[in-house]
Amino acid sequence: MKSSSLNLVSGYSFFHSIVRIDEYCKKAKEYSYQAVGINDDNIYSYPEFEKECRRNDLKPIFLKSISIDLHLYREIKASFVILNETGYKNMLKINNRKEAFSIDDLSSFNDGLGLILQIDSDFSFQDFQDMISPFLVKLKHLFSSHLFFGVSNKSREDKEELDIIYQFFDDNEYKVIPFPEIRYLNKSDNYLYQLFSSSVSEADEEIELKKEGPDFLLKENIFSLLYRKKDIDN
Repeated sequence: MKSSSLNLVSGYSFFHSIVRIDEYCKKAKEYSYQAVGINDDNIYSYPEFEKECRRNDLKPIFLKSISIDLHLYREIKASFVILNETGYKNMLKINNRKEAFSIDDLSSFNDGLGLILQIDSDFSFQDFQDMISPFLVKLKHLFSSHLFFGVSNKSREDKEELDIIYQFFDDNEYKVIPFPEIRYLNKSDNYLYQLFSSSVSEADEEIELKKEGPDFLLKENIFSLLYRKKDIDN
C-alpha cells in the first residue's frame, strides 16, 4: 500500500520539534513511504525539505499550519496545502501572519491551496462537530475536492472516537486523511523531546513532562494497520 506521512513538524518550528529534515526523509524512505509532507508554522523549511525529498526519491508535499477563528466558538487547528504555483504565491503572502484566520479570510487565499481541518484530542469530536458544522457548506464551496479532515489514531481515546468520526464524514461524503503529527523521529526520543519542549520559568523548578501520545514516525506497515485504506488513498 502506498502511504504518505503528511504532518511533519520540523525543527524549523522552534521549540515544537527535534526532527532534522535530512534524518526524517532518510527514515521515511527506509520505511517505504512514497510521499511526505512538512507542516511547520512557517515556510522557511521548504528549500531544504525539497532537496532532501529529491535525494531520497520522495514526493514532497508542502503545508503550513494555521488556526481558524470560529467567532463565538474557539480556534481550531488547520493546515493549508500547496496544490500549484498559484497556491505557492498565496502561501508566500501569509507566511508571516500570526493571527488566526476567520472563515471570510479563507476566501482570499483559497486559490491554489487545499485545506485540512485537524481533529485532535484538544476537544471531543462532538465539540468539533458542533463548532465546524455551521461553516462546512462554505468551506466545501471554497475548497471543493481539496477539503480534508485530518485524523490521528495514537491513543485509546482517539481509537474510541474514530468510529464516530468515520460515520459522520462517510455519511456526508467528506474526505478523511491520516494526519498524525511527527515531532520526534524515534519512539526512544520522546523523553528528549519533552525535555526540549518544556518551558521552565525558574532555575530550580522541576520540569513536568507531558503525558501525550506518540509523535514519532511509524513504520509503513503499522501506519497501514491504524488507518483505513481509503483514507490513506485520499
